[in-house]
Amino acid sequence: PSSAEVIVDGRILPGQTIQSFLQEVQKLIGQGFEIEILQAEEPNQTDFDNDFFNTLKTSLVALDPQAIPVPFLIPGFTDAKHYAKLGIKCYGFAPTKLPADLNFGELYHGHNERIPVTAIEFGVKTLWEVILKTCV
Repeated sequence: PSSAEVIVDGRILPGQTIQSFLQEVQKLIGQGFEIEILQAEEPNQTDFDNDFFNTLKTSLVALDPQAIPVPFLIPGFTDAKHYAKLGIKCYGFAPTKLPADLNFGELYHGHNERIPVTAIEFGVKTLWEVILKTCV
């Protein structure tokens, strides 16, 4: 064919800008191709060196001493970007304790997505700890 079109949904990583992302894509596809931006937003970033994040960590470890709380990147979409525009920091804190033999990756966003009731109970207890430590 004399032309071809590809639509790519790219995600901007923390520390990256839209421009640096486009430069990386251009480097990968080479010269002679046009890149058209249909929609673009800078990445949402939250700092993790503060009292509230420490409360999240200590609350989790209080209920699971073997837990190792670390920040992670969500490659999908969250509402955090909308709250960030209002100056609100968001943390995707959804504590659960899944059994070692549960392959959650196979269930995640699938037609049979589920977690055990004990995982939800653990999450509720952890969130309650966060509320008690934050609101006292």
